[in-house]
Amino acid sequence: MSRLSTIKEIFELLIHRRKFHMFPIIIILIALMGVTALAQSGLVAFIYPI
Repeated sequence: MSRLSTIKEIFELLIHRRKFHMFPIIIILIALMGVTALAQSGLVAFIYPI
């Protein structure tokens, strides 16, 4: 099972159970995971000016 299908299933579950208040929390967590992934790579020098 790929990561995108897992994320898709989570969003479908949230929509089905009407947990719309969870979307901002999930979006922030995904953004923090992306920043962490960039920080572990060589692109960290491009993050600091932002």
